[in-house]
Amino acid sequence: MSEKQALTPREARKKRDDTDLLMFSGIMDAMSFMIGMVMLAVFIPLADNANGYFRSQSYEGKTHTKDLLVNDSGTELNFLQDPGTPLSWVNIYNRGPNEVQFYVNGRANPISVLVRAHYIVSRLGAEERINTLYFYCAATQTALLDVDGEY
Repeated sequence: MSEKQALTPREARKKRDDTDLLMFSGIMDAMSFMIGMVMLAVFIPLADNANGYFRSQSYEGKTHTKDLLVNDSGTELNFLQDPGTPLSWVNIYNRGPNEVQFYVNGRANPISVLVRAHYIVSRLGAEERINTLYFYCAATQTALLDVDGEY
């Protein structure tokens, strides 16, 4: 029969320190794992938002062309209906005989296009593309426009 040998105070302290170190190491591993999970939970939605943004900014290279007769009652082009996607940029050429005003994506900050003048609206890299254009002329005036854009 073998008897257990009693540990010296120095050996007992070393064994206790080793056990404490192993326990502390396990706690640190668990904390590192929890911090990693929290960071993952934070960054996944951010990555999805960034991916959606870059997908919305993708350039397909397709053109969309319209000839418009604009009068004082106004004309609206809604690109979400035709062609079904917002445009990256649009080139507006006023063939006349009168000046025309237009709005981009709403009714704020009208832009004027003189007769026989071009106006280019670019939303490349912007969060919001060109969804709608609203054109109008002064009372009793008309204008013929060429509107070309890409998405």
